[in-house]
Amino acid sequence: MLHLGIEQNPLNEGGPPAGARFVRPELVCEVAFLEWTLGGEIRHGSFQRVRTDIRAADVVRERLIQ
Repeated sequence: MLHLGIEQNPLNEGGPPAGARFVRPELVCEVAFLEWTLGGEIRHGSFQRVRTDIRAADVVRERLIQ
């Protein structure tokens, strides 16, 4: 079994929210969600699938162009 859990926040922004855990960013998954919060968190996220066609190092947050 692959163990990706880590204790330290990789973003250096404090601890995880209640019930959340940090993991090493090695896998990429597709997530559907309602919106981004003002704090930069995903609201109502839902796992869709693991993406094997994208490297974790290539993932960036998409920006809405207005």
